[in-house]
Amino acid sequence: MLTAIVGILLGNLLIATLFAPALQELRKILSNFEDIQLPHRAWPGAPQMSAAQRQEAKETAVTNFNRLFRKYTMSFNAFRKVGVVFIIAIVVLACAVAWQMSLTVETFVFRMIAFVSVIVFAGRFLQMAVAPTPVDLISIDFLQNNFANLHLSSLFDCSSVHIDAGRELHETVMHFNISQNMMFSGYRFLTAVSNSENSQLYFVAYGEMDRRVNFQQIWTPEIQLFSTPLGDFSLTDAIRVSPSLRLHSWLFVPTPRGWINPKKVNPRFLSQDITESMGGTVGIILNLSNFVWASIDENVEFGRKSAIGLKFWKITQLIVPAADSPQRILRMYKNKLEHCSGIQSHDYPDGITVKN
Repeated sequence: MLTAIVGILLGNLLIATLFAPALQELRKILSNFEDIQLPHRAWPGAPQMSAAQRQEAKETAVTNFNRLFRKYTMSFNAFRKVGVVFIIAIVVLACAVAWQMSLTVETFVFRMIAFVSVIVFAGRFLQMAVAPTPVDLISIDFLQNNFANLHLSSLFDCSSVHIDAGRELHETVMHFNISQNMMFSGYRFLTAVSNSENSQLYFVAYGEMDRRVNFQQIWTPEIQLFSTPLGDFSLTDAIRVSPSLRLHSWLFVPTPRGWINPKKVNPRFLSQDITESMGGTVGIILNLSNFVWASIDENVEFGRKSAIGLKFWKITQLIVPAADSPQRILRMYKNKLEHCSGIQSHDYPDGITVKN
């Protein structure tokens, strides 16, 4: 028995020699995020940047951020595998030692369950503190509270958040995605396609970009992009009903946790045509505009609160300035947006009437 225990201890020491370098590599990559220089907004008295200089700084920042995130993701996967083996080895060692004690089966099982729970909880807590998961790393709260150089407004500008709309040849549906040049999460959104009068609705997607969302990092020499699917839209059916279609989208980007909350927070807002008449036929516009930090919907205010690890979202003010305003659509889905989990999408090929 002593030989077995010694063997397990030696095995743990061997695993620990792999665990420590893996952790050091993650911490090293994290420290490199502090060197990313985002082109900040021009403050009074600060040195001015030309458009060319700003674009070059933006491209450099995006490349460095995406390269580090990709490197961190691969290193974290290796770190997690070693960590899981390390914890399992500790549990096996504890079981081997406890088996030699004079315990009843019930006491043995209870103590082992308690021991494993403590080990897993402690391991998870330490992992979150010293080596966040890739999804936790890109959350607004972590980025803003750990990297002063990645200020939210500059991060938003460099991310170039936009709604992608595309379809394969001979397909009748359009695929919507939220795309970002630099990935950050922790915000909510609502995207809708309606007719030009905002009286008929053909597609709606809403949800929260959090750790449960599956996104894809596209990494090529020409394209560096993060893409999150929203859902499929029956485009062909919709344009038979209404040839003129508009897309409306709100991004509810919250104040980072731990910061002083402003008196009001407005969502970023984008509204534009996605179809147009071309010689009597309907053409599809696929290159949609980016969200802009300064483009806000002053008719809407929202807030986010946290309690016991839970987040609560609330739209505190919603004004519908006109009978044909897109805020009618937001009002229709206000309650669902506030209480949503993950991403939800609804396709209405024949259209539904927007409620008054």
